[in-house]
Amino acid sequence: MRLLIVGTLNGQLTTATKIAMDKGATVTHAADNAQAVAVLRSGRGADLLMVDVAIDIRNLVSCLEAEHIHAPIVACGTATDARAAVAAIHAGAKEYIPLPPDAELIAAVLAAVVAIDADIKRMVRASDACRRLMSIPGVGQLTALAFTAAVDDPRRFRRSRDIGAYLGLVPRRYQSGEVDYTGSISKCGDRRVRTLLYEAANVMLTRYKGPLKLKDWAFAIAKRSTMRKARIALARRLAIIMHAMLRHGTEFNPV
Repeated sequence: MRLLIVGTLNGQLTTATKIAMDKGATVTHAADNAQAVAVLRSGRGADLLMVDVAIDIRNLVSCLEAEHIHAPIVACGTATDARAAVAAIHAGAKEYIPLPPDAELIAAVLAAVVAIDADIKRMVRASDACRRLMSIPGVGQLTALAFTAAVDDPRRFRRSRDIGAYLGLVPRRYQSGEVDYTGSISKCGDRRVRTLLYEAANVMLTRYKGPLKLKDWAFAIAKRSTMRKARIALARRLAIIMHAMLRHGTEFNPV
């Protein structure tokens, strides 16, 4: 399990770190929102974020959404009253843990995440389709499972190219009178799958070291535009390839 701790709470989170590591978690630290986003953008990823309530959680959520990064946030603070918990949850946290940390409480949170991870692994092992999709660099268990579930029956789509629009990965087009221009992606469809595909594209671009035409194609886009647009374009291309693999029962061809 990968845990990202954001902030320090004057050293209070050190104990939480030790408890998490004793339970087998891999812990990474970030001092603020910018550093946290940089860590996640680098492709290292996190299954859970523990965030100091002194950090602007609402801003962190917005930054993660802008980067198409999804990770559950647990807020941590020294206040023990309900108002602190409500404020943190309204800002975007999934849960609030009072500090100093209770070892049993943190262990329960980590155990819940581990149990979910075990269920995902079990479902992936039982799925030939998921195992084929995971042969694509950057596509992990959760991405393969979520994509397979979202597509359901691949024959629903007449062309693999249609999956990009279904998942909101194509530019929105504005037409009115003499006005005709394309904007940002439509963000229709399953937000979670779209985020996972974006993360898979980011991992392929930042962590996969082998030669790959897909990666070269995306870097060419980044060179003439921006890296963010390259990630989105690669996420859309991955969706098309993954749908074709499901439809025809084929393996990934890196050439």
